[in-house]
Amino acid sequence: MAESRASSRKRRTVRRKAPEPAKCPYGFCPLCNAVDSVQGTAPDVLEHLLGAAREFLLAAKAVIDAGSADGSSGGRSKIEKIDIA
Repeated sequence: MAESRASSRKRRTVRRKAPEPAKCPYGFCPLCNAVDSVQGTAPDVLEHLLGAAREFLLAAKAVIDAGSADGSSGGRSKIEKIDIA
């Protein structure tokens, strides 16, 4: 009798579907597109991509910092501040 109860409990168990991933309401959101594209990716590939993105951003930061430290304009900036009254 105990076996019949256990088997009936197994039959009553309802398998629930995995929740669907949230969809971005904006069509071309770069963050959502990036998340969607790496969802099925292996962890080692994702780690490699994140490392490459980090190196790219560090290189871009170095270029920007080098451009702002360039003193070839004689001390004057090419950007002029205009006060609006």
